[in-house]
Amino acid sequence: MYHSSSQPRHVIEDAGSCCSDLREMNEAKVANILSYLDSAAATQCEVRSGRDGTLTTSFSSVVPLTPSVLQHATASSPAPSSINASPNGTPMHRRAPPKRSVSPLSVVVPAVSVSWITGGGPESAQNTYLGIKKRIEGMQFENEQLRRDNAELRSRLQQWRDEEMHRKEEMREAVKGEVDELRSSHLKDCKRAKAEKEKLEKAKEELTRQVDTLTVRLREEAAKHAEDVRRLEGTHTAALSSLRAKWAAQEKANREKWRLAEAKRIKESTLQSLEPDIVLLLNRHKAEKARLREEYENELRQRDEVIAAKDASVEELKSKLRREADELLSREQEAVRDRLRDESERIHRQLEEERRLEQQKREQLEHHYEDQKRTLQREIDRLGKEVLRLQSEQTSEQASFHEAVTNEVARITGEANERMKCLKEKLMLEFSNREKDATEENQRYLQSKEAEMRKKYELERDAAVTKVVQRLEEEHLRALESARGSDGMLRERYIQVTREKERLQVELDLVQEQLSTALEANRSKAEELQRIQDMANLSEQHISAIEDKVRSEYTKRMSILDHEWQKKLHEFETKHVKEVWELQQCHVAATQEVTRLKSEFEMEKKTLEQRHHAELSQINERVLVAITKKENTIRHQSEQLLSLQEAVNVRDQELQRHRQLLV
Repeated sequence: MYHSSSQPRHVIEDAGSCCSDLREMNEAKVANILSYLDSAAATQCEVRSGRDGTLTTSFSSVVPLTPSVLQHATASSPAPSSINASPNGTPMHRRAPPKRSVSPLSVVVPAVSVSWITGGGPESAQNTYLGIKKRIEGMQFENEQLRRDNAELRSRLQQWRDEEMHRKEEMREAVKGEVDELRSSHLKDCKRAKAEKEKLEKAKEELTRQVDTLTVRLREEAAKHAEDVRRLEGTHTAALSSLRAKWAAQEKANREKWRLAEAKRIKESTLQSLEPDIVLLLNRHKAEKARLREEYENELRQRDEVIAAKDASVEELKSKLRREADELLSREQEAVRDRLRDESERIHRQLEEERRLEQQKREQLEHHYEDQKRTLQREIDRLGKEVLRLQSEQTSEQASFHEAVTNEVARITGEANERMKCLKEKLMLEFSNREKDATEENQRYLQSKEAEMRKKYELERDAAVTKVVQRLEEEHLRALESARGSDGMLRERYIQVTREKERLQVELDLVQEQLSTALEANRSKAEELQRIQDMANLSEQHISAIEDKVRSEYTKRMSILDHEWQKKLHEFETKHVKEVWELQQCHVAATQEVTRLKSEFEMEKKTLEQRHHAELSQINERVLVAITKKENTIRHQSEQLLSLQEAVNVRDQELQRHRQLLV
């Protein structure tokens, strides 16, 4: 920026030095001519008869008759072809003056030599003197006017340069303020993301600790249940063995006692020959036996019916519970799938809408920049044509310059071109360095932004996956504990999903605000570019007005300055278009990265859902196997108890029958 502002300053200083040198040369020549004319007017011709010899002697003795002297004398004559009066009274030179300058030695030529050269007497010399004096006064007036114009132009240029520096300072302060605001907002976002990350990590640790506690409790309950089952089995086995041993010993003792009693009774009956009583007892015994057998069969039938009814009710209850659990699980899975599908579809629709809006905005910006580019190109072409026209006019006017002025201007132009070349090389080097620095800064910023977005989306994905897994585990445990609590669980899940939806909406609003901020920054940059272009147009108009006022010696230098300003403006516009294109490419790359991350998140979510469904199916199978084993164990124990009860009943019946027989 400072190099670009210092370049016109060097050019203007060179032009000022050149003009000051030319002005000094012209003042010296004018002073010599005035002194010569004063001496010529004061001279009196005393001897007219000896004019030729004296003239020849004096003229040859003072100055030889060179072409420069003849040229000066011819230029000093008041002929209409050499001096013309302008409308304002000032003399105007012709467009084709002599190519050679006046020699300083011609100032010592006396008035008689002038009169001899012009071919007249004192009257012609006086007329020549008055014409040259009038011409010199006009040149002095024009010189003063040019000085005033030069001072005014310098003051305007200095004022414009001050305004330009003030505007650049304001732009620098505004850009610095925007950078500070962006940096502060970036730091706030980093702090907020760090706090959210710590909060999520704490929640994750707490949930992990709760899951571990529930797992340990579940294992303890399973171990306790297994221990109770083993203890009950051991107790039942010991009780059955002791009862079986007692019943066998008692049955053996009873049979032995009964056998002895029967033997004794039969012996006594036989001895007494009580045949009718024996027959009666036998018949009674058979009838009692038949009755007992019928009662036993009826009781067995009733017990079988009761057991069958209980088994049927148990099977029906089990099937009903299994169907209800399957239906509840299927409904839950279907509801979760529907919600996930609706949420994914909504997010996809929203992303498509945002992508479409971004595409429209980008196309509008591209059309806007294309229109601006075409307008600037047309303006540049018009200004180029105007510059060419002015250059052609200046070229036609420059044909009237003096050879010495032309040589001096050529020398100054060469030096200025060399300086401009050096400055251009410095500017190109500085521009390349700044472009490299800007490219590296943009790459670092994009990399940091990409890493930040990747970390943010990874944290959100991990948090969402952890929440979904924990939520599904809690729902499974609640479904196993009580089927009636499904309504409360669904309400809680609905509230959680609603909160998750609100959080996602808030994040979406934040992303939209960031996007609107970026668009506002682009819009402000476009407005700044338009303002710079307007100022450049005003500067070009101001320069064109200055070119109309400045005389021929400043025209070429101002055209060079105009060309340099046009070149800088074109470079600035090219750089701005390139930056806008790079920002658009960065925006497209960021959009593609976000789309890729979202697709990866969807794939990982589907994988986790499949894994979760597989784990749920395995858990259901394990639970069903455990329930089946438990029911088989209970059925086996109930069958053993029934068999023991039947044995006890049979024993009681036998004892009763034996008592009756004994009675």
